[in-house]
Amino acid sequence: GSVADVVTRTAPVPVLVLRDGGQLPTDHFQNNGPLRALVTLDGSSLAEAAIEPAAQLVAALAEPSQGALHFLRIVGFPATYGHGKSQANTSIELIHRDEQEAKAYLTSLMEQLKQGSLAQLNLSLTASVTTSSDVASTIVEASESTEDSYALLALSTHGRSGWKRWVIGSITQRVLQSTRLPLFVVRPPLSAAKQEASQTQTDAGANAPGSGQSWVGLL
Repeated sequence: GSVADVVTRTAPVPVLVLRDGGQLPTDHFQNNGPLRALVTLDGSSLAEAAIEPAAQLVAALAEPSQGALHFLRIVGFPATYGHGKSQANTSIELIHRDEQEAKAYLTSLMEQLKQGSLAQLNLSLTASVTTSSDVASTIVEASESTEDSYALLALSTHGRSGWKRWVIGSITQRVLQSTRLPLFVVRPPLSAAKQEASQTQTDAGANAPGSGQSWVGLL
């Protein structure tokens, strides 16, 4: 509800939101399955702020068994992007390029995590990339997939703007209102948010009218 929305936006510590009468992260033990969390990323350091807290939580809840994190990188684009014959081929090429960049990003990120901050945790790491013009709905659908069976969904309250890097904020609110899973929300450090906001303004200037197409979300 509105209280949960305010808390997730303003709390200085990570918040785990549970539905009244809904499932708990530990319910997966009853199904003899691994405790898996879906962590959504947009390629920014702000979105990555959710990784370590989510990893610590999953490892602790899964102990002594192995926990699992799956990173979902969504390549977002406006619903109207690429409409018209003149834009169609170019749009496909740009989206394909962004998909390849996203896959390379996830591969590099997982290697860094395995050798760095997550090295001592009993976790398996996997990742996937998808494209969507509706990022929030895609997150909810992916997290509630019966095939993957996630125990919880984790994301940051802030991310990057621009159609290449979707903004988390309004997305977090929509996911909070829609998902049936426990939602683990992490607010990045203020210093990191200010730095990313400065970069966002620079990007917005580059995407001013006449300089190309952009998609800016609202926090």
